[in-house]
Amino acid sequence: MRRGLEIESVPEQVGRRLAREEAARTVVRGLGSLERLRAPIPLPTVVDAPDVTARALAPSARRARVALSGPVVLRGAKRSFKVPPRRIATLLSLPSDGGSRLAIAGPRADAYFRALAERVGKPPADAGFAVSGESVQIVPSRNGTELDIPRAARALLRAATSRTNRVATLTIARAAPERTTAEALAMGIDRRMSAYKTYNSGTSDRITNLRLGVSLLDDTLVPPGGTFSLNETIGERTEEKGFRSAPVIIGTEYAEEVGGGTSQVATTVFNAAWEAGLKITERNPHALYISRYQLGRDATVYWPSLDLQFVNDTKKWVLVKGFTEYDGIVVSIYGGEDRRVDSSPGTMRITGPVVVEREKDPTLARGTTVVEEVGTPPSATSVTRTIYDRDGTMLRTETWNTSYKSYARIVRVGTKPPQPLKPPAKDPEAPAGETPKTPPGERASSTPPSAP
Repeated sequence: MRRGLEIESVPEQVGRRLAREEAARTVVRGLGSLERLRAPIPLPTVVDAPDVTARALAPSARRARVALSGPVVLRGAKRSFKVPPRRIATLLSLPSDGGSRLAIAGPRADAYFRALAERVGKPPADAGFAVSGESVQIVPSRNGTELDIPRAARALLRAATSRTNRVATLTIARAAPERTTAEALAMGIDRRMSAYKTYNSGTSDRITNLRLGVSLLDDTLVPPGGTFSLNETIGERTEEKGFRSAPVIIGTEYAEEVGGGTSQVATTVFNAAWEAGLKITERNPHALYISRYQLGRDATVYWPSLDLQFVNDTKKWVLVKGFTEYDGIVVSIYGGEDRRVDSSPGTMRITGPVVVEREKDPTLARGTTVVEEVGTPPSATSVTRTIYDRDGTMLRTETWNTSYKSYARIVRVGTKPPQPLKPPAKDPEAPAGETPKTPPGERASSTPPSAP
């Protein structure tokens, strides 16, 4: 055991253990006896010697004392690091549980070498894609360097347990990128397939959510045959991620929730995939018609039940890019195929009357009504998309039918009762018992005054 920088060996202790077979026979004999047992039956035991003795641990104890006798220098390619005895003590794993092995190991050693690796190594850089308008350029990959942590731990132990050479050389290995330049070129992303923009609307918190949403989906790569999921890409909208509370539509009602406005990101992605001619496999329209979006081409999402998904049905990878501009957000899709998309604009059809909701208002006079919200009637529309390849061959044509519910007309109905008429005021200068004079132009009452 260690006390500060002092190493002590804990003496072994001889124990005793039950002799199981002989004890079992003793118990059986006692239970089978016809005579009443007058005293407890002693069970046989044998001496149990420890597996490791203090003498066996003496060499490890001596090595541990040497390890804590002075500092060790870790020598890297460009700089060296001095490890003082107190630091070595936290990294040293002493023998335990019947073992006799001394090692540099444990949670503190793991944390130390992770921090050291960040200081002496240089992470590799994957090949990437730099886009500008319709063009795409490959950003070359770069090899990195990384600390060989297992070898560094063994080298530190050798140096620490040496009385003469207390210098350990760090081994730096080459770290390869996960995506090389050649692999990026083979992905075939060399052109812009589409771009779509929607404009800022609503509160500053809602606009913050728009910008955060497109930043989280930026640089998403989708392999041939792979599926893009907006919910999977952006994740749950939480305050910890930076999303704020903003207006949302739940059913046919407006409310506030964290992440409000993410549906505009979904609408932007939906239309970018639409214009790119990619196969859209899940799209959920808003329950209410929103005039700032193209008719029949809006999309909403809600974690985790409602999603927006499209499939990369080309033979090359596609890259989804998200941009923020001063007045809106843009989603662009880059890939390796040219497709032409012909779209028919939708025509709105009114499918029923406006739903009217009346709310009692005690501040309005009875019989008075005020229209608080005009509302909109239920409607429906259909839009068609036809997709052609670069040679003009039609790949598919599809019709998207969308129905919007009525946004209720809110009418406030007055319930305030009319005020009662006030009786005529008496003339304060009239003598007691004298009937007040009737003002000119009014007819005197024929009813005699009441007796006092």
